[in-house]
Amino acid sequence: MTMIGVVLAGGRSSRMGRDKAHLQREDGRTWLEFSKDTLRQINCEAIFISGRNDENGIPDRQIHAGPAAALVDAYAHICTRCPNTTLIVFIPVDLPFLSANTLKILVQASANVDLANFTHHPLPLAIKVTPKISAHLQALPHVQNMSMRQLAKALHHVQVPCTIAIEHSLTNVNAIEELKRLHHENQN
Repeated sequence: MTMIGVVLAGGRSSRMGRDKAHLQREDGRTWLEFSKDTLRQINCEAIFISGRNDENGIPDRQIHAGPAAALVDAYAHICTRCPNTTLIVFIPVDLPFLSANTLKILVQASANVDLANFTHHPLPLAIKVTPKISAHLQALPHVQNMSMRQLAKALHHVQVPCTIAIEHSLTNVNAIEELKRLHHENQN
């Protein structure tokens, strides 16, 4: 299996007030570096950054159109650039506690479906790469207005139940107040 990782890092970060990809963790790594390291731990052969124009970046064709549009753009880019890919794992940059074990569970759950994600969490997700799925994604109307949940429902998918450890791993941080609260909780 050839697995590719994609970090979704093209959002505006308006509630955070700065680019979340460049926020620093307590261990000194940025959130983007942490995200890439987590994808490396599950043996992704290549890692791309959605919403970026730099090396290994996949620029959004539709600026600020949301994660579903970014996923469709990244999927098409990877199908062209890495034709032997069989699975793509998409993670948002704003999951600072995401663990490789959580992603391994997701990858295993994707074995017999087109797409796997966690219950009540549209991201992260694992999606197979096939001509059928590629054609289906390219044919989706109004993808810029589509939620990740709607995109998942358009494919044969499974939602993996969350344990307490997985729920913690999927803690999403969007605002500076949330970040301060989490730092305070981790210090106590």
